[in-house]
Amino acid sequence: MEMIKLKHDGLELSAWIGGEGPLVVLMHGFPDTYESWSSQWQALVSAGYRCLVPVMRGYDAGSAKKEIEFYAMERIAGDVVAWMDYLKEERAHIVGHDWGAVCAYVAASLFPQRIDSLTTLAIAHVSGMKVGIRRHPVQIINSSYMLLFQLRGVSEWIVRRRNFAFIEFLWRRWSPNLTASAQSIERVKTALQQPGVLTATLNYYRAFFAKQHKPSAELMARPLQMPTLMIAGESDACMDVRLYDYIEASSFLDEYKVVRLPEAGHFMQVEASQAINRLILAWIAKHSSRQNTESVTTQGVV
Repeated sequence: MEMIKLKHDGLELSAWIGGEGPLVVLMHGFPDTYESWSSQWQALVSAGYRCLVPVMRGYDAGSAKKEIEFYAMERIAGDVVAWMDYLKEERAHIVGHDWGAVCAYVAASLFPQRIDSLTTLAIAHVSGMKVGIRRHPVQIINSSYMLLFQLRGVSEWIVRRRNFAFIEFLWRRWSPNLTASAQSIERVKTALQQPGVLTATLNYYRAFFAKQHKPSAELMARPLQMPTLMIAGESDACMDVRLYDYIEASSFLDEYKVVRLPEAGHFMQVEASQAINRLILAWIAKHSSRQNTESVTTQGVV
């Protein structure tokens, strides 16, 4: 994999690129780094795909800003198309985990003509959220850390104290069956120690809850036009797997599918890497030769 740079939206963005073939974009979340996708990018390149793995906006010094508006989801989703244009790629398969999954949903709504397929990990489609949370209010407790992150300065201090013990807590709580997480956690700590990066990464949460920066309800409600695979971990203590039960079929104009992995938690691309590889490769292969004029069908959740 080769590192490339792109100046876009007043930032210097970084990404890793490798392989030849149809483009696949892998987007990470919080608290994480691009390196959690290492198993997936190796599998994709070996299978004949061109793989782009962005260092998500805010996760390195060149893209870290203290201003919240830089981390509005619509601006981050714009990075996806900016990378595609830079690489002279008209279309791509988009894969996202955690905040990368939220960004993938937003990009799919904004730029459907540029996306061949969508795969999300650990984040259910928004159509199931309101009813799902009402019926399973434990999700409010699971998501309480988001309110903490609204406290500028205080949350940075809490996350940073005792050598980022809060990051270790999140990894071990959210993926309770993941035993070999030490290396991934150390990578996250290293990333967050860069100038401005911790505040930038917490700004994702601040922008999402700020009225002037959060994605519009109209945008989030747009039915998705591309095949969509949603992968859930049944041991995920961050996002309750039951939220997937309330996803609305009307939110998809093409094939959609939910796959639940029994032993996987939130960081499933690390702890269940082979299963994730198989699912992503099969989904992308199935939808790699689609034409814009083909008829679409809707299939139920499995």
